[in-house]
Amino acid sequence: MKSCPICNRTYTDETLRFCLEDGTPLVSQKPKRKVWPWVLGGLVLLLVLGVGSVVAIVWVITLSSNENSSGPGTNNTRPVASPSRAVANQTPASTPAATSVEIKNVYMARDKGGEVGDEADSFSPSERIVHCVVELSDARVGTALKWDWIAVDAGGMKDHLIKELQYTTKAQETKVHADLTLQQDWPEGDWKVDVYLNGQLARSVAYKVEQ
Repeated sequence: MKSCPICNRTYTDETLRFCLEDGTPLVSQKPKRKVWPWVLGGLVLLLVLGVGSVVAIVWVITLSSNENSSGPGTNNTRPVASPSRAVANQTPASTPAATSVEIKNVYMARDKGGEVGDEADSFSPSERIVHCVVELSDARVGTALKWDWIAVDAGGMKDHLIKELQYTTKAQETKVHADLTLQQDWPEGDWKVDVYLNGQLARSVAYKVEQ
């Protein structure tokens, strides 16, 4: 393509040498270089490099997390059902896993700095945290436990379910406890906890809240 430098008229006939309007010698126009493909290519390259960096960072963080969360010194995860929880204490099994697991003992206990304290069957209203401890006959992975906290006759409630907690045992767990926390003083009266083992009601433990 040619154009006139005076009137800027363009001609597609490459054989013309002079402008048909003013007779000025025509000059050839160089095709404009397309910049956008280069810009787009650069953006794609930056995006690929950025994603690669993010993947590398995530991989390093994941590897570090796995190294910090494994090993013989790792503590058990404490499952929490806010504001209450069910917690397992690992006790080495003296015998191989049995074909069936039974509950050997269930008892209520006071709180001692967030842990199980002394066994008790009576609590004051101001003792906001109450524990229920379950001792199993054998350590077997996958044993399902459930605690139903029930107000039998307390604070105007009769046979009223307050809270349900669930937990599934892991390896070498023979002692598990659940605790229930109230934000206010416990209503005075009769209470109980029904403990279910693998979906079946296994034990009930009663306690009182009184001054």
